[in-house]
Amino acid sequence: MKTTKNKRMIIVNILIILITIFNLVQPVMAVMTNEMPQSAVVTYNGKISYSGTTVGDFAVNGRQAFCMEHSKSTPGSGTGLTTNIYYNDNVKKALYYGWGGPEQWGGFTSRNQGLVITSLTLSQFYAGDNVRPLTQDFINFLNTKSVPSFKVRFSTSNVSAYKEGDIQRTETIELSSGMTSGSVNIDLQDAVTYVDETHNTRQTGGNVTIYGQTRFHFEAPINVNLGTWTTGEKSQGFEYQPIVGVTNSASMQNIGYLDMVYDPSQTTSLTVEWAKAGNFKLKKADNKGKAVVGVTFKLAYNSDMTEEIGIYQTGADGSFMVEDLRAGDIYYQEIATLDELVLDNSINHAVINAGNTTEINFVNNVKQGSFQIIKKDNKTGKIVRKAGAEFEILQDSNVVSTITTNNQGIASSDMLDYGVYTVREKKAPYKYIISNETKQVDICEDNGKYEIEIYNEATVGKINLSKGDTITGKTPQGEATLEEAVYGLYARNNILDPADDSVIYNANQKIANLITDSNGNATIGNLYLGEYYIKELTPSVGYNLDTTTYNIDLTYENQYTSVVTRNEPWEQNKDKKSTQLVFCDLSTPKPLGTMENPYEMEEINGEWHLKEWQFTDVYTDLKRKLIERGIPADEIAFIHDANTETKKKELFAKVRKRDVRVLIGSTSKMGAGTNVQNKIKAIHHLDVPYRPSDLQQQDGRRNKTKK
Repeated sequence: MKTTKNKRMIIVNILIILITIFNLVQPVMAVMTNEMPQSAVVTYNGKISYSGTTVGDFAVNGRQAFCMEHSKSTPGSGTGLTTNIYYNDNVKKALYYGWGGPEQWGGFTSRNQGLVITSLTLSQFYAGDNVRPLTQDFINFLNTKSVPSFKVRFSTSNVSAYKEGDIQRTETIELSSGMTSGSVNIDLQDAVTYVDETHNTRQTGGNVTIYGQTRFHFEAPINVNLGTWTTGEKSQGFEYQPIVGVTNSASMQNIGYLDMVYDPSQTTSLTVEWAKAGNFKLKKADNKGKAVVGVTFKLAYNSDMTEEIGIYQTGADGSFMVEDLRAGDIYYQEIATLDELVLDNSINHAVINAGNTTEINFVNNVKQGSFQIIKKDNKTGKIVRKAGAEFEILQDSNVVSTITTNNQGIASSDMLDYGVYTVREKKAPYKYIISNETKQVDICEDNGKYEIEIYNEATVGKINLSKGDTITGKTPQGEATLEEAVYGLYARNNILDPADDSVIYNANQKIANLITDSNGNATIGNLYLGEYYIKELTPSVGYNLDTTTYNIDLTYENQYTSVVTRNEPWEQNKDKKSTQLVFCDLSTPKPLGTMENPYEMEEINGEWHLKEWQFTDVYTDLKRKLIERGIPADEIAFIHDANTETKKKELFAKVRKRDVRVLIGSTSKMGAGTNVQNKIKAIHHLDVPYRPSDLQQQDGRRNKTKK
């Protein structure tokens, strides 16, 4: 009963508004569909005539009423009626646009005309009476019209608020109605704003009336929890319907009139789901994509980090989640991170949406730094301004990078992640031996720049000079000595500092003297690599000065050879200033045509040697030994090779010109008649001749030598 009374009160309020709008002068009562049929009484106001036609003038419940059946008798005042809703569109249009209706036809010129034409039209539509010319214009008008509906209905029954900018709002809703005068009243929540899009008005909180054909939506702050709100069940309003009163006698006319009809079972409502609590999830990783455990964040509702939500730390998967946060803005700030990461303590903003989880990916950069290696000469401390020295950078025994010096002697690394690195040399610069030194670099500051120095020893040269006799080797002849021969060491081209290629010795500049010891040896070391030459400045006693210059190249071999050594054998008299005779009566040389060449050379380990030989005779064996001592084969001759007088003369001429420096022969062939006296340095007796005169004859070759 209480619900019915509330509904009737709402209907009465709506009726009062409608009465004002339509200027209805008669007292109006609404008709409820669930209260029909009802009893009523006819009020008969007499006859009305127009254009030769007479109809009754009736009223029911204060409303203008009309006869619906002209072929029947007229009910008098006080006649009881049973009223009910008559659902017929034509009858409804005739009453709505007929005389006294809400939208009376403009073709009526008088009350009599209006009552007559309306009554006749109703009788035609209700009772099937014939169409009369008098009603034709009115019926034609009705055929173009329809009766508007005064019902109202929300275009949707449920909406969910969503975030738009810094507020939450609903979608646009329309209160549908055939007329703008239909309306509903609602009570707004305090923080909710009603936005009338059709009429461009706004209202926050309180009671608001929404009229038909109005588009609107609701707005509210994003950070206010409003829950679920509803308008409640609102009546859909009324429709004009014909009401027909039936008399107790079948011979009496039924009486019809128009009334507002409400169906209490037809209601409309709107429910708004406002933003609910949401969740916040933060995933933490470094800029390499690795999840980071143990990073601490602070969450708050305000941008100055007040109204704190809590302190949270990333777990094993690098994330944390906070549930049931109110919708709206929140702020988060990193307050502690790992040593290897760059702390980002900026205050960041996020929005919590109702019913959703806001996910944030937060990335920290790994601290990175770089270093440069400066290559230096261990002896001079100079920077080795040479490109190409290589270094390996290791972390946990793994090579992570290889860097190379530029032409300024500096090798620079790329940016390296936080940690401890070991640097070792892989390739030494040119003219240096590789360094076994390692250095450690601890990269612990972001954008830190570190500098290390690695020193190398320069490769040096060494020259071993060995003076010897071209015939006797290390045994000096007679009163001669191999000691205190003086040799000069000179730069053949500019000698350069290996660090920076600056000139240390100019070309042809004398660098040092080498003086032979009692064994004919001299050594000089700690030489810069380069191109040198040696020449004899003062011969030792018993030997002639050798004016020939000899080139020596001290060239870089590899990064593991610290000393480049050159052994320089020095055979005195190689300048061809004298000749020597060797007498041998032990055998005769075998002709080369009868055997393989005993003087053929072969290369062994980069050096040339005489091939193995099967002994045949003393002559050949002696020549091989002299060749092995450094005398060229074409400077050694056998007297036996000159087997004609012409060949002897040619051979002796070569000996006198010193093209042949060692002549070997027997007493009989090289004794008397051998004219090679000039520049004979020595005569050697390989064996004792049979007669003393033979020995005198051999020595006689030297006694004739011109001094």
